[in-house]
Amino acid sequence: MPHAARLTRLMALLFVVILGALSAAGIAAAGSEVPVLPMEPDDAPEVVLNFRRAANLVLPDLRTLPPRDVELEYVQDLGRVRLRFANTIWNSGHGDLELHGTLIPGYDSVLVTQVVEGDQGQLHEERSGVFAYHEEHGHWHWEGFSIYQVWSVDLHGRPQEVVASSDKVGYCLIDVRLYPGVDTSVRKSRQYGDCNWYLQGLSSGWTDTYQAHIAGQFVDITHLSDGTYVLISTVDPEDRILETDNRNNSTRLYFTLAAGEILVTGDRFMPADDSLPLR
Repeated sequence: MPHAARLTRLMALLFVVILGALSAAGIAAAGSEVPVLPMEPDDAPEVVLNFRRAANLVLPDLRTLPPRDVELEYVQDLGRVRLRFANTIWNSGHGDLELHGTLIPGYDSVLVTQVVEGDQGQLHEERSGVFAYHEEHGHWHWEGFSIYQVWSVDLHGRPQEVVASSDKVGYCLIDVRLYPGVDTSVRKSRQYGDCNWYLQGLSSGWTDTYQAHIAGQFVDITHLSDGTYVLISTVDPEDRILETDNRNNSTRLYFTLAAGEILVTGDRFMPADDSLPLR
């Protein structure tokens, strides 16, 4: 987005902050409730119109990369077993993912709008959920950015049913590093680097990673028996982000549990010899 347009929008947001401060005790003193934003059906007239407009927009395209640093964590005092891993989201689209926040008087969350630039420089705005402050991390998250699910599989590795799941995971969206092979002559510098409430994003060609040790970065698998499973990580599970393709938002990682140990076999199903179906 042009710097002048961004500066104008930020000045407008600062004016909103002043108004919010006059009408409420400030965001720190606001209630803990997060407003519920209903999803509109795909065939709603406004949604259909937005998708028609999207043909002239330079959109992001979010993809989840295969999880890394997978390990089991045994929480002795709670008697729990957690599957921990690092999760990376890549914006593979031509457009940036840019999220602007507006204070909501009476809440400790912030209304989020996705701002997209068109191919002729025009701007399009799309309501896209909320930012909420997370005490554990000490910064603001875009709520519901990802979800992590463990599925049982059949003998061919096809997912059968969800046997363990995280809650929807909030992210602070920042540019962490360029995806390997990105043309650095097109995108060299980091645009989004702060976890604030008024502006977050993920630039075209950049990735954002939540490391395995971060609070909340796990799935509780205490009740799972030995066997083979698939971890499916999905970005934007509620389709609040306007992007070019929602069909590439998930990734799979197969693993086997045996005698308290984990063996990660990768993003392709690798059955044990004795589990192969009869031919």
